[in-house]
Amino acid sequence: MRRVMLVLWALVFAVVSMVYASYDATMATSTGYGIYQLSVTSVPSGAHVYIDGAYRGRTPLQISLWQGAYSLRVEMSGYRVYEERFTINRNINKSVYLVPAVRTRRLTVTSSPSRAEVFIDGSYVGRTPLSLSLEEGTYDLLIGLPGYWDHSERVRLTTDRYLDVTLTPDTRPIFYRRTAWLGDIPLDRFLLLSIGLLFVVLALMY
Repeated sequence: MRRVMLVLWALVFAVVSMVYASYDATMATSTGYGIYQLSVTSVPSGAHVYIDGAYRGRTPLQISLWQGAYSLRVEMSGYRVYEERFTINRNINKSVYLVPAVRTRRLTVTSSPSRAEVFIDGSYVGRTPLSLSLEEGTYDLLIGLPGYWDHSERVRLTTDRYLDVTLTPDTRPIFYRRTAWLGDIPLDRFLLLSIGLLFVVLALMY
């Protein structure tokens, strides 16, 4: 009796499978829609593949899809996410070249005294204390404050960095110091020129 039941179940399963296969073929013929193969490869391989937001496996990957429009997303740690929309109406291959992700690091700069100007690769970025988000790489850092020696160093950012700089007073004569500027003229020289002109005017008056 048990053997007869197993045979009957097998026959039912075979009939149902044939009906569904016939239905799929009929639908594909009547609607013009078919099932096609999508092959996805990536460089590097082993990336995660999502179709319409659903995870389908790792590259290299081959799956069957009904004809239509889909969204493709390919992800891998350390690389930028690749996304596109595509329409499949035939067997197609997708080759994805993943681009390494640009990592950013935090650079925090403080100084004694504070309020010193900070330049990164020659561009002014603010005054201390200062915290910046920069891409990984090497940068030329300059910290300056009128009345103090400039501090410069090359900073390599591979992790978050904290720099605390103690500026050294500049005891040179005022003409040789780094100073504030008024337009294109150093402020101290502007003041001296103004005083000189004042004496000239007074001398001419008397």
